[in-house]
Amino acid sequence: MAWRAEFLTDDTYKHLVAQVCIDITAALPTILLNSLVIFAVVTRQRLRNNSTILLACLAGTALFTGLVGLPLAFSLDLKRLLGVGPFCSPEKALNVIITISIFASLGHLVVISIDRFNAIKYPLRYLDIVTEERIKTSIILAWAIALIMAISELVLALIGSKSVCLIYSVVNSVTQSVTGILFIITISLCYVYIYSETRRQFKRLKTEQLPQEQVQRIKKDRRAAITLAIVLIT
Repeated sequence: MAWRAEFLTDDTYKHLVAQVCIDITAALPTILLNSLVIFAVVTRQRLRNNSTILLACLAGTALFTGLVGLPLAFSLDLKRLLGVGPFCSPEKALNVIITISIFASLGHLVVISIDRFNAIKYPLRYLDIVTEERIKTSIILAWAIALIMAISELVLALIGSKSVCLIYSVVNSVTQSVTGILFIITISLCYVYIYSETRRQFKRLKTEQLPQEQVQRIKKDRRAAITLAIVLIT
């Protein structure tokens, strides 16, 4: 359903003002901070490893949202406040952008979670398992899934028949929901293992005399787990 001028009531006016304020407040730090993360990883060789490259790619999805999604949402909310409408095309475009942002972010979080899972479960074989080629393939796959979901959303927007649109809408919603749930389950399982394993290792660190190299690895894994937790929460 497209927005129409008669939808603008006192309640919706307050919500739209709040949304416009959020869009303005969020856009600049989203663009600036994620650009800094990408710039730091690209320009600093010592910061360039598997984990930071994946975090930079995740920052790229957030940067996409800040550069494209938030300005488009701001312009739509502003038009609604001014009582302009209907405008179906921008709303359909925003749905496509939101779909790309959500599934690209979830896909990258899955890749990051699996990377940390391998780093903790297979520390001695980690470099053999997580290669540069596999990282590139995983990133491409994450974006490909996001684009497929966006294309399905675009097809839904272009369907003219109401009956076909209803059936396709149900199928599309189920597909997106199942994909999103599978992503979230994968992230959760990886994180549960990472959390339990780092706790076990940290307790072992306190009670046993371990080689310095192993101590450093345990501390590094713990820091990585905390970083992953912050990323998942934010």
